[in-house]
Amino acid sequence: MDIKAENKFEIDCRELAIKKLATPMKQLKAKVEKEIQTRDEAFDKASEYKSEYEIQNAYGDGYITEEQRYYALELLEKHEVERENLLTVNSAALSILRDLELKLHREIRGFKWDSLTEAEKMEVERKKAQYMENRRERKMVE
Repeated sequence: MDIKAENKFEIDCRELAIKKLATPMKQLKAKVEKEIQTRDEAFDKASEYKSEYEIQNAYGDGYITEEQRYYALELLEKHEVERENLLTVNSAALSILRDLELKLHREIRGFKWDSLTEAEKMEVERKKAQYMENRRERKMVE
């Protein structure tokens, strides 16, 4: 595959941008993980029970009432939902950078595709169709 000069320039620019995004993304990811850890630690201090298993055992052993069990399970579920949907400035910024990175990768693939000859494009499409057929066959066997 011979990449056209204008496409090579565009690809190189985007690859450099992706490379430069890596460090801030890594820093933001560490901050988000620290925020999650801080929230988890606060939950652990506030809640005597850390898992559904512990709650069920406490109820089964008679240490808590059914009402306390429901409350503890509700609290645990709420924490898990909050943890999955943690939205902070750092997590939102990380999401934006990830979206930008994906967009740049898509553009790179587009420029590489545009640099292919018609014969090369047909060969890629043929290989893609073959791959999908093989995958479909494997799924039928399973």
